[in-house]
Amino acid sequence: MTLRDHITSELARPSELYVVDGPSAPFRILQIEGVPQNDALVYVTEGVGTRLLEQPSGRLVRQELVLIVHQACASDDARRPIGTLADSVLGSGRALVRGEVVNGTGPMVDGSSLSAFCCLAPAPLPQSFWLFSDSDPPTMFIWLVPLTRLEAEFARRVGPDDFEGQLVEAQNMVDLFDLRRPEFLTPLGISE
Repeated sequence: MTLRDHITSELARPSELYVVDGPSAPFRILQIEGVPQNDALVYVTEGVGTRLLEQPSGRLVRQELVLIVHQACASDDARRPIGTLADSVLGSGRALVRGEVVNGTGPMVDGSSLSAFCCLAPAPLPQSFWLFSDSDPPTMFIWLVPLTRLEAEFARRVGPDDFEGQLVEAQNMVDLFDLRRPEFLTPLGISE
C-alpha cells in the first residue's frame, strides 16, 4: 500500500493537491473535505516522510503533517503555515516531537491571533490513520494544533500531558478547527 492509498482509505480521496517546491525538497499538500466533520477539511502533507528525520534520542523516523480547519477558513493563507513548517522540518532534518510547540511566521490567517502550533497525535481522526506502517520506519502523522501566544507559552510550561488535558477540558468551549477562534485559556481561568 502506498502512503496515498493509506490516506485515501483512512480519510477520503483528496479534493485538491498543491505542490510545494520548497528550498528543502518538493512535497505535496493534500486537501481532504468533510473530515473529521462535514464542515471541516484536512490538509495533510505527502512527501515529507520520504526523508528520514532525527528525534532527540537519535532514532530516525518518518513524519507527515496534518492541519484541520473549517472549510470557511480554507485558503492559500490557511495552507501556508503547514507548508512553511514542513519545509523547515525537511531543512533541519529534525523530527517534531509530541507536545513540542513551534512558532509560526505570524497569524494563521487575517484576523487571527493564532501564531504557533502544538504537535500532537491526530486525535480527531481515526486512530488507524495515525501510523502508516508500510514504510520503513513507519510514518507518523503529526497534528498541528494552532495556538495563540499565551496558549503556546502555557503548553511549553505544563508539558504535553497536562496540555492535552486542558484541550479535552476546553473542547466544549473552543473550536480547534477555527483559525479565528478566541483564546481558550482565559475561560478556563488560566492566565500569564
